[in-house]
Amino acid sequence: MIALSHMDGAAPFLLVGAAGAATPLLGAGRSRSHRAGATVCVAIPLALALWMVVRAPLPAVDGGRAPAPVVWDAQARLLGAGVLLCALSALSLLTGPLRAGSLRDDHRGGRASLPTEAGLLLLATLGALLLVASRDLMLLLVGLATATLASAAMAASERRSLLACEGALKMALLGALAGACLLYGTAVRWGATGTLSLPEPSASGAPLATLVLLLWGIGAAFTMGLAPVHHWVPDAIEGASGAASAWISGGFKLGGVGLALRLLVPAGAPADTRTCLLWVLAALSILVGSLGALSQRSLKRLLAYSGIAHAGFAAAALAAVETSPIAATRLAIFYLVCYA
Repeated sequence: MIALSHMDGAAPFLLVGAAGAATPLLGAGRSRSHRAGATVCVAIPLALALWMVVRAPLPAVDGGRAPAPVVWDAQARLLGAGVLLCALSALSLLTGPLRAGSLRDDHRGGRASLPTEAGLLLLATLGALLLVASRDLMLLLVGLATATLASAAMAASERRSLLACEGALKMALLGALAGACLLYGTAVRWGATGTLSLPEPSASGAPLATLVLLLWGIGAAFTMGLAPVHHWVPDAIEGASGAASAWISGGFKLGGVGLALRLLVPAGAPADTRTCLLWVLAALSILVGSLGALSQRSLKRLLAYSGIAHAGFAAAALAAVETSPIAATRLAIFYLVCYA
């Protein structure tokens, strides 16, 4: 049960979600003024949400109350600010001069309208914010589904491009697989502990905790674009527009870092098992990303494989979360934000 006292940190989500639901309505009349209206409807909520996240007070001790489902602690504020900055960067590509040349295609049906793409960007941002700030497993599931489906729809905005449709389909299918693994791991943990909150490591036995860790690891690896669930990354980024590629490379993967930090530590598995899993994912991603980039002739696919390698370096940083959590978080954010 979510108490009213726990709704203090919900303002950024409500603002971004309401704007994401309202922005596509601006394109109903196909007016030429919808470009400016969509820009304002997206930029103002994102800027206000960024201000709210940065100025959010640190959570106080609950004193025996049930843990809040959403908490803007130092980790969530860093990642949330990075997600919103990536969304603003994608918005600049979506509404900037590069978009002006394709406005005619919007009316011919060759590309999704600007308000539609802007609304999808807001919904994807909402999902990523849920991933970085939620301490409730059901909210994490909602965040993963929202971020994945909205980002896949953004990747398919070039309706006449087979590459865009193929990349979006791969992203949606692998996202469904990751969501199913996350849901099954959540069901196992709930059956073992009777709670959906993530305030601390669970008290379940080692075998069940290891199973939960592996299932949750698949979901986090997909969102970060880590091997071996990386196959959607090159196709989605190559076929997507510049704004969608920028968002998937930056904001979506930052949401994956938040998901990994929220899930892998509270899984309750032994520390050496968790560290080993992260190091294996990191080494495999660095190897696949570096070797895969050597044979690419498309610049966007080259950058996509570079992003896989960078995600591997971020996973290597997360492997050090036991010794220095703040330093590991900052290093992971540094790699992904710099790449974006």
